Amino acid sequence: MLKPSHHDILHLLHTDLTGFHIRILRHSDPKFRDLEGLVIKETRQMLLLQINQDQIMVSKQPGLFEITLETGSCHLEGYLLEGDAKRRSKRHLRRW
Repeated sequence: MLKPSHHDILHLLHTDLTGFHIRILRHSDPKFRDLEGLVIKETRQMLLLQINQDQIMVSKQPGLFEITLETGSCHLEGYLLEGDAKRRSKRHLRRW
C-alpha cells in the first residue's frame, strides 16, 4: 500500500472529512475500538459514521484514526481533527 505524502496529510487536515473511510485504532471508549465506516457528517468535536446499517457518533479527541486516501492511509490523532475544516485550516496555518 502506498503512503500518503506530507502534502496529502496537510490537505486532509483542511478538508471536510465527510465521505472518507475511517477506522478507529484507539479510543478512550473501548466500544469504538476497531470500528470502521464512512463519515457521513462531521461536527467540531464528533464524527458521524455509517457502519453497516447503523450510524454512530464518535468523539474525535480521545482517538487515533486511520483515514483512507487515494494515495494510501494515514494515522491521525483526534486532537488534530478537532474543529471544522475551516478552523483546522486556520489553526495549522498559524503553526507554520
